[in-house]
Amino acid sequence: LKRHAFSKWKYRHVDVFICPSEFMARKMGEARAYPDKMHVLRHFVDLADTPTKSAPGGEVLLAGRLVSEKAVDTAIRAIALVPGDTRLHIAGDGPVRADMEALAAGVAPGRVVFHGRLPKDELHALLRGS
Repeated sequence: LKRHAFSKWKYRHVDVFICPSEFMARKMGEARAYPDKMHVLRHFVDLADTPTKSAPGGEVLLAGRLVSEKAVDTAIRAIALVPGDTRLHIAGDGPVRADMEALAAGVAPGRVVFHGRLPKDELHALLRGS
């Protein structure tokens, strides 16, 4: 069987695929991956009223559940390579937090701040400064 034919068979019982953006839905359509079942459901966080920064630079923010699939370790290793004293702020919690804190202490001491889960207003304040 061709790969595409196998995929059609494997997911034939799936009624709907959800994409968080028009971009992703378009890419899935280009790949001919079930265009008739693809639906866009935008991310539930509305940042329309969050002003953007007027100047480049500043801190870096990673917000989300701390799980291995999110590659938080990659962000921590990357901030260690950024010249200067730019810090990575991590908002969120999860099963790999302790491991990520240990990694940050080893590869980027003093450059990673773990905030845990934050209320919406505090998260948006961090976002505006990043």
